[in-house]
Amino acid sequence: MHLKAEEGVEVPSTDTSGYCQARSRLPEKLLEKLFNSSANNLEEKVVEEYLWCGRNVLVIDGSTVSMPDTIENQQSLPST
Repeated sequence: MHLKAEEGVEVPSTDTSGYCQARSRLPEKLLEKLFNSSANNLEEKVVEEYLWCGRNVLVIDGSTVSMPDTIENQQSLPST
């Protein structure tokens, strides 16, 4: 395995606080507009070949997580 640190290249920091702070300053409406614009742009490029029976397919993930109802879990994760 060849590491950049061996070449004297600075290894990027794992501290993401600057990114998180900058992201938190972005207006929610701007993010919504960018998301919708990207989604519409991509949808316009979908060709018939990628549709299922000529239709768009929406996927919903119904995953769940379950934990045993132990005293320890009840104390650390109280129900609201």
